[in-house]
Order: sequence, then structure tokens, then C-alpha cells
Amino acid sequence: MHKRLFYLDNLKTFALLLGVLFHTSIVYAPNIGYAIKSGDLHYFFSILVHLIHLFRMPLFFFLSGFFSYMVLDKKGGKNFTLSRMERMFAPLLVGLFLFAPVQYYLVYNQTHDPISFLNYYPKFFTLAEFHFSHIWFLVYLFIFSFLLLLEYKLQITKRIFTYFAMIKKYFVESKIFKNKIESAEKTHLFSNFRTTLFFFRNGVIFCFAAFFFINCFFNKDHTILRIQPVLFVYYFSFFLMGVIVYQKNILQNLSIESFTKSKWIYCFSGFLLLFSLYLYLDEVDPYWMNFTYEWKRVFIRVVHLFLESILAWSFIIVLLYFFKYYFDRTDLKLDYLRNSGMSIYLIHHPISLILADFFRIIAIPIFIKVCIHGLLV
Repeated sequence: MHKRLFYLDNLKTFALLLGVLFHTSIVYAPNIGYAIKSGDLHYFFSILVHLIHLFRMPLFFFLSGFFSYMVLDKKGGKNFTLSRMERMFAPLLVGLFLFAPVQYYLVYNQTHDPISFLNYYPKFFTLAEFHFSHIWFLVYLFIFSFLLLLEYKLQITKRIFTYFAMIKKYFVESKIFKNKIESAEKTHLFSNFRTTLFFFRNGVIFCFAAFFFINCFFNKDHTILRIQPVLFVYYFSFFLMGVIVYQKNILQNLSIESFTKSKWIYCFSGFLLLFSLYLYLDEVDPYWMNFTYEWKRVFIRVVHLFLESILAWSFIIVLLYFFKYYFDRTDLKLDYLRNSGMSIYLIHHPISLILADFFRIIAIPIFIKVCIHGLLV
């Protein structure tokens, strides 16, 4: 992979800008907790927030895994470590010391007698007040990068895959499986479209399995040292999929060109149905609820988690295809957004919160308010 993959850069920028829309809309979304909530709420923004949240962070971690292994593969462990310290750990510290306190300062003043930011700042670094705010993404990503470097040195998965390859070879050499493989090859089983389907299937199963496994031991709101194990493992599964996609060079064969117009209509109708079911399950089975082992609750939770994984990967694959064929290019504006990505990530959230606090006292129609809020951010 010597050619720069501009479409992945542009897709990452798209996901970044969606964060502005997400952090603006969530202020006006009912039934979704957030640091600052407007008095004007509309269910449309709840749907929008759920829709964006389904795929935005999984997409971010998938792309991060892909690019992380690319850097590690091309530059080696030492340069990878230096790169992560410069491009990730330094912004992480800046974010925690300068921008994270803004969110909890605004929250503090809603529940206590208002004080100045300078008076609150030392309080933020106490056990009672300290949280990552939106910097949690960099915290998780930094840990994932360390785990990737550890894996790169120890080659644990390579040994596991070698073991499974031996098992596969045993079955493939049997007459039954050999005949099936030969038949599959004759019907172009390994065509580009089939590769995409295998990628989708494996991604869904792998991420669902990780999600369900960790949810058996922790609920979403459980934290260990301010890290949520459920989200940590779920997002790590997307990060690992990004690593595997780079290793196997899967993106080169990614294609959904054989989709006809009627198939797209069927898929879109199916998506609306699944997303509606997901919204219903999110109401009756919120992830913060205790996970019980009564069979009906288990069944609902399994369907809920499986739907989330299906919808996330559906978005990821469609967006990869769309950007690969329509946005595999660059220009001055796209270069600027790509190079400014970290700065935009760090400052957009506190700016959005400050504006949200201001707009709480402004009496204008909610859709106009949201548009002005988002544009100002």
C-alpha cells in the first residue's frame, strides 16, 4: 500500500465533523443524559443522536486500528512509539488539563453555588470530580496502541492463527471439505463482493461476541479507573478489525458494485426496520440495566447487542465503499481539515458546551437554535 488512501483520510474527517453535529444535537435530545440539557427538546434529535452514535465511534476505532498498524508496519516499533507519544499522548495531556475541566465546571455550577473557573480548576483533579470528558477517546486509543505494540513484539495472534491454520489444513485435506472448496471456487466464492460479505459477517460476529462477553460481567456504566470495560472491549474489537483489514489487505477487494437499485431499496427498507427495532430495544433494554440471567432478558440483550453490531458494520462498509469511489482525492480544504483534525477534536466539545449553556436562556424555535448552535461551533 504505497498510494495514500485519501478516501480513508476524508472518511475520518467526515466522522470528525459528525462529532460537531452529535454534540450539538444531544443537548436537545430527550431521554439521553448529557452535561448540559436545553429546556427545548425534540425526539427528532434523539433519533439523530442514536443514528450517529451507532457507527461514528466504531468507525473511528476501525480506522484508527488500520492506520495504527500501517504506521507500525512501515516504521517499526521504536518510531511507532515516538509517533504515538507525539501525536496522541501529548494532545491527551493538553485535553485533560485544558479542555476536560470545562464540561465538569459547567455541571458543577448547575448543582452547587456558582464559582469561577479558576476556583473550580483545582477541584477537577480530585477523585470526586475527575473524569476524561471527551478525551476518553484518546485515552482508550493510547491504551489500544500500547496493546498493539505489545502484540507486535510478542506475535501472540500470529501463533494463534498458525494453530487454527493447522486445524483448517486438516479439514481442507479431507475429501468432503476439499470438494466444497473446489465447488466454491468455481462459483467465484472469493469474488470482491463475496469478500465484502465475509468481511461484514466476520466483523459482526467478532464485535458482537466481544460485546456480549464483557456485558456478562459488567454493565455499560461500570467503571474501573474511569474506564468503562463494556465500551473499552467493544471499541477494541473494532480497532482489532482495522488491524486485521490492513494485514489482509481487504480494503483493496471491498466492493458492493453488484448491488442493483432494487437491492439497495430492499437494504434500505431492512435498515429502517432494524433501526426501528433497535430504538425500541434501547427503550426497554438500556445497557445500564443489570444483566440478569433470566432467559427472556438474555434473549432481548442478545438481540439488542447483535443489532447494534449489524447496524454499525452496515454503516462502516457502505461509507467505506462510498468514500472509496467518490472521495478518493484531496484539495486544500480537505488537507486543512485532515491536518487540523486533532485541534478540532480537542476544542469543539467545550465550545459546544459553552454555547449550550448560553442557548438555554435564548427563546427561539428549537430547530433554528440547533442550526445556529452547530454553525457557531
